[in-house]
Amino acid sequence: MKVAWLLAVALVLGTTAGIGTAVVRWRLVPWNNTTASQVEAVVRFQEERQAARAAKMAVPNVEVDQAKHDFGTLDVETVGRHEFVLTNRGSRPAKLSKGTVTCSCVLSELAQTELAPGESTRVILEWRSKGRIGPYRQSGTIRVDPGDREIILSVEGRFVSIAYADPAYVDFGKISTSEPAASAVRFYSLLDEPITVAGYDYSDPATAKHFDINTTPLPAAQLQGEKGAKSGLAARITLKPGLPCGPIRQTITFQTNLKQRPAITVQVQGTVTSDITVVGRGWNEEAGRLSLGAVKSQEGTQRVVVLSARGPYRKDVHFKLVSVSPAFLKARLEEIAPGPNPTAVHTKLTIEVPKGQPSGSYIEAPESRLGEIVLRTNHPYLPELKIPIAFIVEE
Repeated sequence: MKVAWLLAVALVLGTTAGIGTAVVRWRLVPWNNTTASQVEAVVRFQEERQAARAAKMAVPNVEVDQAKHDFGTLDVETVGRHEFVLTNRGSRPAKLSKGTVTCSCVLSELAQTELAPGESTRVILEWRSKGRIGPYRQSGTIRVDPGDREIILSVEGRFVSIAYADPAYVDFGKISTSEPAASAVRFYSLLDEPITVAGYDYSDPATAKHFDINTTPLPAAQLQGEKGAKSGLAARITLKPGLPCGPIRQTITFQTNLKQRPAITVQVQGTVTSDITVVGRGWNEEAGRLSLGAVKSQEGTQRVVVLSARGPYRKDVHFKLVSVSPAFLKARLEEIAPGPNPTAVHTKLTIEVPKGQPSGSYIEAPESRLGEIVLRTNHPYLPELKIPIAFIVEE
């Protein structure tokens, strides 16, 4: 009975800190005939219970030496790396794992996934600009268990380009194949060494001969508008006459003398238009073909289109019929007298599918092909004109 009473008292007093235990030790032994071993057993039981409860409630205390790193100014093409140090300052082992990261930021290395009390490890955060210039801030997280805690590691600074083209993208829009077109580009460098260009590479060598590039140093007065620029170049990109009609897709790589930026690219695009155009019912400019539709064999059909010549050679352009396909097609050219000062000179082209032709399909398909009229011209950049024709002959 006395022992039970003592246990009850110990359980109540044992919930307090070490001073409570000391009071139990001092008071219990002298009161009655209770043995010291009984009291010690009660106290030991309570201490173990209290220690187990404290261990269960304890969580790791992992700290980082510096949660935020300011890298200052960094070149846009440089990959940044910084090492953070994590230390377990708690009394219990900690488990570490990689958490979420923001765009452009990668946790490239977590040296250890478990930390004993007092132990440290390093985490390397790697980041890149992905072409964006200006202020930068990204972060990554490390998860700590038990406790389901997250430690946020962040980097911030500013990305700049140590050497660049302005603009880096040139759109000539629509240009004539017989007339030159030009656009200006400037190159700036933030490095001490003055920038120069040693040569050029073209993504489309077939049209490279139509490009002419001239560079001259920029005077100091023209560098003031570009923050940090120490040298620069003015480049004039000229498209010479004779480019094939259609879209221009060219990337010019300027080879520089800068070891940190040996190449700077400029993208060039536009559309080269022909001085000779086809106008008339059934002509599809986008597809570049004439559609006659379905033609009844017993009726045949006839279509008239106009060939318009513009540009500096318009008054001298003449056409000559070279071939027709299929062979039963008929084509006839007739020049239209121009006015006193025409902006365009016109030639009429009459196309005929005579009556009585056998049925057949002349469309672009696996089992058939388009009809075609081929004309020769004396235009210096457009020596030949092909007119695809789509039609079907029905019974």
